[in-house]
Amino acid sequence: SLNPVQSQQTYLEKFTQAYITRNAAGDYEVVLVDDPMDESEAGDAGQPLAPSSSASLRQVLRIRLLWRPVPGAKADSPAATNASLHWYVLGGAMAEGTSMIHYAGTAFVAVATNGPGAAVTIHNGSLKFVERHGDLVDPLKAFKIDGKFDAVEGDGRLAEILADVKTAVGEARNDRAAGAAKPEARNQSSTLRLRPEGKSE
Repeated sequence: SLNPVQSQQTYLEKFTQAYITRNAAGDYEVVLVDDPMDESEAGDAGQPLAPSSSASLRQVLRIRLLWRPVPGAKADSPAATNASLHWYVLGGAMAEGTSMIHYAGTAFVAVATNGPGAAVTIHNGSLKFVERHGDLVDPLKAFKIDGKFDAVEGDGRLAEILADVKTAVGEARNDRAAGAAKPEARNQSSTLRLRPEGKSE
């Protein structure tokens, strides 16, 4: 769930994929992905694919555990933050690279292994706007985040997703460093759409 700092409304965000990996030091890294391709409806057999009427946004939430909570640690403690969070909203390609919004912050994250994956819980997460590139509209500014999900092991897939994000962020920063002019306003801009809690899509 998401709670914008400047609003009393609670929103829900559903991710379609979740992957987890663990390095040699025992630290966890988790990636959640909301990819519109995962929810696209199949067309009639033999018929060509129809383009979407609106721009599709891909969202990636990266979680890196800095330390594992000891038994009895309280997630509601003001100092209980053991993970860094980076949330990327990626839009369409432009001449200057991929349009994007980047949020960053911290949270208290617990990981419970369950065979081929793990149950991950996010408590008291806090993120704020970091940077934007292109014509995406930022509806959140700063927000709180809590949630629970199951992640599967996927070292290769996780690395692939992060490589895509790194490329998009690098293109955006290089464009700004080069002093390129801002793109002209477009007729259609893309906005991160959130679903209020308690309402179905």
